[in-house]
Amino acid sequence: MEQFDYDFHLKAINELIRIAKKDGVIRIYPLTGFKNEPYPYLDELIKTLSSNNVEMELKSTNFRFVPSATHFLNIRK
Repeated sequence: MEQFDYDFHLKAINELIRIAKKDGVIRIYPLTGFKNEPYPYLDELIKTLSSNNVEMELKSTNFRFVPSATHFLNIRK
């Protein structure tokens, strides 16, 4: 069972976008679970959030909180 579902993540990120100031940046990391599985709804989440007039891109990182988490989602308002 997932700790938090897709709707929770969508609402949480939408709230971060809402309160971010213009040209603000939101970084979402990790994009994998603690069992090293990739977040299964990432493409859907990015597609849905794209309608918020924000720029999004996946960026690589050397930081390894979770060993398989090699990227973060960068969102610019």
